[in-house]
Amino acid sequence: QMNRTKIDKKLTKPNPICIQITGFSDNKTLTFGLLVTLFPTEKKAALFFINPLVSFDEERLETLGPSAEAVLTKELEKITNHTIDYKLSISENNFKRIIDILGGVPVYFDPGLIRKTSENYQRRVGEYMLSGEDISDFLKLRDPENPTGYLERLWSQETVTLVLYDRIVQIHKTIKKEWLLLFAKFFDTDLLPEEFVSLFQYLREGHLVLYVSEMPAEPITITDGKTKRIQLKVKEEVASIAYSKFESDLRSEDFADGEFARIEILNGTEINGLAKQVKSLLNEKRIKV
Repeated sequence: QMNRTKIDKKLTKPNPICIQITGFSDNKTLTFGLLVTLFPTEKKAALFFINPLVSFDEERLETLGPSAEAVLTKELEKITNHTIDYKLSISENNFKRIIDILGGVPVYFDPGLIRKTSENYQRRVGEYMLSGEDISDFLKLRDPENPTGYLERLWSQETVTLVLYDRIVQIHKTIKKEWLLLFAKFFDTDLLPEEFVSLFQYLREGHLVLYVSEMPAEPITITDGKTKRIQLKVKEEVASIAYSKFESDLRSEDFADGEFARIEILNGTEINGLAKQVKSLLNEKRIKV
């Protein structure tokens, strides 16, 4: 109870709260990296996505196994000049279980945007409620050897993160405390169960304005004997400037009224239903229509 009170106090103060979230495949390969910086009194959150294919030294994050989490913490604290308050790590299997318990999440499909080879994706344009298994497949790399292939996965990860948050807000009244205590067991975390419940309740009940960015990296050529390969390298000073600007923009008054903006879509073509399709795409990006 004392720990819960402590985190509740943090959620009433203006100081940012930094939460690192990592996801691992069943063979312990890093597949997902995200730094969430909460600004509790401002009801804003910065989502800073980290591509698992990047490297800070010579090795890509995804090749470091379970130690990737600690490496990422160290680098993020240097780049953002923030202390990571909490860490949560989840396996692919447990993530799928959470999706299924929530009844799936809605994802918009367009063959022109999603080029999956699985038969699961031979669908018409439209929105589908995806199960945990569907989401897991949706997030996989099409070409693991292509360092720029992460762009599609990163887009998919951002999409799933946003629609999952919206799904939680949408059904928050049906999410029982027993579910949250079960979810807490699915994570490897330094949060106590009651702290996890408090944090989750804040996220689901407080309408947060979310801002999305990615850690910048640039392609470099690595020579290994006679073999050359392209690798994405993070330069600390560049990433630090990028994050600082991201956070500064988020907290500036210029962004204060963004959530009140509204967009109207008028279909000037002969294609029936096009406005509805565009509306779905914009809603995924948290643009209100």
